[in-house]
Amino acid sequence: MQMIKGAKVPAAERLKEGYLVEERRITANVDADKILPIMEGFLARNEDIPLFFFIETPCHISEETVVGKAENGAVLTQGQHKVVWYLDGISAKTVREIFGYVSDILVHDGLSAFGIGNPVGEEIGKYKYNIVQVFCREERTQKYALIFEEQGIPETRNLITAWETFTQNTPGECEQYANENGLTIYDVIDWLKNHGMYRAEVRED
Repeated sequence: MQMIKGAKVPAAERLKEGYLVEERRITANVDADKILPIMEGFLARNEDIPLFFFIETPCHISEETVVGKAENGAVLTQGQHKVVWYLDGISAKTVREIFGYVSDILVHDGLSAFGIGNPVGEEIGKYKYNIVQVFCREERTQKYALIFEEQGIPETRNLITAWETFTQNTPGECEQYANENGLTIYDVIDWLKNHGMYRAEVRED
């Protein structure tokens, strides 16, 4: 499976594209170059209603409770948290315009997540290690499963995500991605702040 540029998986050969349907959620392994088409599939099914766009980023170390340092010098914190940023009441066209400018950063950044939602509680997001998830009512899962089928991603009952391949000796690695102009996910957020994006909440990661 083609990983995003901001993620490294020691046992990548074990990962295959596929999606798993659960009660109110679909979880999928998605090739990096299919993440945007999957998002477009969600937009196409929510063309004429107001949407929200979100980005999740790690909390700065200054916002965490530091409890010590590891032997390798890494800072240890009491749990980890993420900041959730929202841009509300936008159209599918506006989301496509955002993708047109910064999709490379959104897709390939290894530390952040991004996604789209609608007013009835349906949401799609790209998360760490090429995982894409859809949240919706149980009766709507088959509607959104078609998004993955359209990109040649098969249904499976035994989805192995990157998280299942990690061990203490072979962990995964996530890192911030910068494009050819040196722009990062934080530059994307600063740009979107000028268009109404706001810091909504802090959640446990």
